[in-house]
Amino acid sequence: MYDPLWDEHPKVKKIREDSKHEWEIKGAATALQEAIVDLVQARFPELTDEAQQKVKLIDNPAVLKFLLVSIGSAANEAAAHHLLHPSAA
Repeated sequence: MYDPLWDEHPKVKKIREDSKHEWEIKGAATALQEAIVDLVQARFPELTDEAQQKVKLIDNPAVLKFLLVSIGSAANEAAAHHLLHPSAA
């Protein structure tokens, strides 16, 4: 039997809020991953496979947003390639 008071319990509310936030982050990451691949495909088609592989490794929306902006402002394919494969200096 379902108890509507269960929905009002503070722990249940917290779990739902955390879960919702986690899904929002995952959704944002997925959208940014797709945007990066689309951008690379449009500007530097030769790097599309590399972009697909790179974004699979990143799930942080802030990092993905930085990568999106950086690739969007990359002067040329070499610069975009460097962004997708930074040297370990």
